[in-house]
Amino acid sequence: MDEKETVEQDWLEMYLSYSRNNEAHPEFHFWTALTILGTNLRRSVYFRKGYYTVYPNLWSLIVAPSGKKKTTAVQIGYNIVTKMDHVKVLADRGSPEGLAEMLGEKEPDTEIIESQALIYAPELSNFMDKATHMAGLIPLLLRLYDCPERWIYK
Repeated sequence: MDEKETVEQDWLEMYLSYSRNNEAHPEFHFWTALTILGTNLRRSVYFRKGYYTVYPNLWSLIVAPSGKKKTTAVQIGYNIVTKMDHVKVLADRGSPEGLAEMLGEKEPDTEIIESQALIYAPELSNFMDKATHMAGLIPLLLRLYDCPERWIYK
């Protein structure tokens, strides 16, 4: 095991230890931690596959009955992510236009456009309601999942 793997393993263990003293299920914290890690990796980890590059995206959904403290677990991670300057967050509701605008913003104090984001939706049904479906948000998300090198939203 090299040093980088050790650091990531230690970070995960530290996060799980930090988040364990509440009623949420440990698996909810595990997936929240992986989502935070994936958000921070951005495009720094990838696999070249000849004519294209694969970036390991992570879409995380925590599904459980009401009252199981899903939001409790996710809120801990969300509070950490929102303190990171380099992470763009689209929270609660979104439109294709809003997402495209956010992804096209330049990083602070640079001319670099980094088009990665965390979508935070405690209630997925509110984020992806019939109106956003009709507006084309789902096809846009599916297109962006491929991490195109260049993407123009018209």
